[in-house]
Amino acid sequence: MNISATLKDEALTKLIELSQEFRDEADMDEVFKQAKEKPPANFPRDVKQTIKAAWIHPMTPRTYSVTRTGWNKLAEVLSQ
Repeated sequence: MNISATLKDEALTKLIELSQEFRDEADMDEVFKQAKEKPPANFPRDVKQTIKAAWIHPMTPRTYSVTRTGWNKLAEVLSQ
């Protein structure tokens, strides 16, 4: 997932709070809406890429959690 370093502090806080565990694209659309951010154009592709990069981990076929690697990457991007 291409994480933009331009996330507002309030949006980041909301994304973190709401995305601890998410189920599918519809769930994440609501997360992005509440955070006032634009969702990715190709969500399934981005989910596959983030799994491959070990930023998220599938818990069930439709449930994912953010990994320590994912949180570290987010912190790295936001600190730039």
